[in-house]
Amino acid sequence: FPVAAARCEDAQDEAFQEEMSEWLVQNGMPDLRFGDVQWRALTLGSAVVAELASRAVDLLPAEGKPPVLRLLLSLPADWTLEQRRGAGLWFRHLAASFGWPAAQVVLPEADSALASATASCTELARTAAKETAPVVALVMACASHIGQDIVDEWAGKGILFTSGRPQGLVPGEGAAGLLLTDVRLAQSIASTLFALLDPAEQAPRETATPARQRANPALLGELAQRAGRRGETEMADIAMVVA
Repeated sequence: FPVAAARCEDAQDEAFQEEMSEWLVQNGMPDLRFGDVQWRALTLGSAVVAELASRAVDLLPAEGKPPVLRLLLSLPADWTLEQRRGAGLWFRHLAASFGWPAAQVVLPEADSALASATASCTELARTAAKETAPVVALVMACASHIGQDIVDEWAGKGILFTSGRPQGLVPGEGAAGLLLTDVRLAQSIASTLFALLDPAEQAPRETATPARQRANPALLGELAQRAGRRGETEMADIAMVVA
């Protein structure tokens, strides 16, 4: 592998592939195929969904009908519609296997899996603001960009990290997720620690940014100022801004 790469040791799991492949056959998708890089993303994403689903059961009411668990996924844009649909159904099955009633786990249409995690969180905040019923969601994003074809593509476009191109892209992979609920439900759970999220601040660049150019510090500063003005946080209290 001729470049630096951010590989994840946990992305290769043959036992997981066998388990999911068997589940696909049992659920009417025997011909659905994933490439090596896609399997790595699925492996990492499944670990995140499993961890968050195991914590989500703490939000189930002691009695009465449980709220809907919205499963919001951000999957790689180059996956086919069938692959996104199959992966979504698997993640739904996985989330339900930890105790949330399967009938109450809702999965959006497969084409909506292209939505960014930021857009999903923003829409969820709007929903929570206008609904009286509890809002619970599991947001997950996963991707793997370490395949040789991806490296060759980036090299051909002149955007791959090299010693002569230190601002280039480094092939990597990963998955991350958030377990989200409205403030009312979070506060009703005794001894629960949670972080309060405000809507994201976004702004487009005025012009396209070359791959080698660093992020625009003025734009980042403006977004941080806007985020600080939205709530009660003073800029002096902010320890770090991550973009």
